[in-house]
Amino acid sequence: MNGLLPLCLSALATAAIYLETWAVGQFLIGRPAVLLPLTGLLTGQLETGLWMGLSLELLLLREMPLGAASPPDPVLGGFLGLVAVNLAGDPADSTEARIFAGLLLAVGLSYLAAWHTHWQRQVNTRFWYDRFEQAVELDEPESVDRLFWLAMLGTAVMAATFGLLVLLLATPVAGLLLQGQRLLPAAPTLFKWMVLATAVGTGMKLGTGRRPGPWLLLGWLGSVGIYLIFLEMAG
Repeated sequence: MNGLLPLCLSALATAAIYLETWAVGQFLIGRPAVLLPLTGLLTGQLETGLWMGLSLELLLLREMPLGAASPPDPVLGGFLGLVAVNLAGDPADSTEARIFAGLLLAVGLSYLAAWHTHWQRQVNTRFWYDRFEQAVELDEPESVDRLFWLAMLGTAVMAATFGLLVLLLATPVAGLLLQGQRLLPAAPTLFKWMVLATAVGTGMKLGTGRRPGPWLLLGWLGSVGIYLIFLEMAG
């Protein structure tokens, strides 16, 4: 998956996801655990999408109430991180290496996407509010409808532009992360432990209602131990 066409298609998908989760107000696919496995299936990296989706749900669940996507926005952040890894990846890259690189990107991009959402709302409020108010006062439903669709089009264009710019910057970073892991033979196993430990540790944090710290460290160590036992049993 290389070239300009995948970038453009991904930018359009970014706009569609943004409209579905924010502008329209529906969250049918706008969950990391739903969207990322679906994206992984379509791009031939289902396992990577599953791991990233479930891990992001745990990592950012406290920050992302059920039924909402921002702030932060792990839906867009995870999608863009997964696509960047797919664009930069090599067939020889292991699934574990892709998961680690994708999660590193996704967490950072989730907060960047939250900033974009805030900025997008400010632009929409300043540019469209007075126009909508005037159309309502004049009792012109046709004008209201026209303004609505123009606002949606403007929102989609800005979201697509954001997605394209992010991918242009994130794809080289994903390539560097993957290249670094190729130089470390033990990286895939270590990084899979880290993904498991982060998910379990964050789950413990959520369950206790405490902030990261001792609970996260305990979950990290515990999950690594469990995974080592699993590897030993698997032979």
